[in-house]
Amino acid sequence: MLLFSTLRSMELSAHHITTQKHWTDLALNSSTLEQLSSLKDRVKQQQVAITVKAKRHSTGIRVLFYGPSDTDKSFTAALLGNELGSEVFSINMSEVISKYIGETEKNLDHLFANAERKGWILFFDEADALFGKRSDSASESDRYANQEVSYLLQRIEEYDGLVILSSNSKDTIDNAFIRRFHYVIDFTHSSATKKIKQKQ
Repeated sequence: MLLFSTLRSMELSAHHITTQKHWTDLALNSSTLEQLSSLKDRVKQQQVAITVKAKRHSTGIRVLFYGPSDTDKSFTAALLGNELGSEVFSINMSEVISKYIGETEKNLDHLFANAERKGWILFFDEADALFGKRSDSASESDRYANQEVSYLLQRIEEYDGLVILSSNSKDTIDNAFIRRFHYVIDFTHSSATKKIKQKQ
């Protein structure tokens, strides 16, 4: 079970997600679990190996979780937070693009400043709302949306912590964005695994 609390950050709503469950409660296939284990090891190594010299450059880790709804992506992010000793804050990407247009950059600045100061793990849900495949349209709204995407990408790449983006399908994410992730983790088959586990 996930527990949510809401932090109002200027106009941007960030939801603190936690869980009291454990890794053994996850119903994921072995390939997904192996990737998650590799991710945990990398973050832990990063936490102990950061030096003054390394801090001149971003030491952050960018991850994409993809798979249908109800495949434990948010739950997994909360478990990572528990194991790594970091709070996890979820931001709904569709809220960022639709409700806060014109204030997006200012809100993201405030969010990332808080996150960097407190060592949060950032979990961006519905990533395809901003990182979907781009059209050839050159309308004013399209140009503004591209500016927002570029700005968010810049902040994500400069962030020294762990950033997780979540999508229902990898196919909806532009390939140019896919290449920027350190890990692309498939949750697609976890629903089937979950059904098998429930029958046992």
